[in-house]
Amino acid sequence: MKILKHQNILGTLEYSKEDNLYFGKILNTKGYFLYHGETEEEAIKDFKYRIIDYLDYCKENKIKEV
Repeated sequence: MKILKHQNILGTLEYSKEDNLYFGKILNTKGYFLYHGETEEEAIKDFKYRIIDYLDYCKENKIKEV
């Protein structure tokens, strides 16, 4: 498992042989923010998009970001 970091937000990155894809989740969040991709690069790109979703979620729900 790798740890990703973007905008001081951490996420995991793992590979599933069964599903033949990379996947992960943002760590230490209120809620589940998952991402995936057929390649490592696609999963990292999706991770960065989920951070936008996470920050919007925090703003809308008045939650202090982790």
